[in-house]
Amino acid sequence: MDSKESKNDAANKIEEPVASSKVQTAAEHHATVIQHLNRGDTESAVASLMVDHSSGRQLSYGESRMMYG
Repeated sequence: MDSKESKNDAANKIEEPVASSKVQTAAEHHATVIQHLNRGDTESAVASLMVDHSSGRQLSYGESRMMYG
């Protein structure tokens, strides 16, 4: 296989579906963030904010800002 084929394979790769256990409703997601904050675990709260609750996909900083303001 040459590098050209490798690049095409990477471009055509389909993202694997996220496990359903990571998908939450917006209310559940917000409750999780609040639980982290109530425990004083700011790092986990911020990490939770960087995940799309509807898909479980990791968000970029810009996507997170657009979602939460």
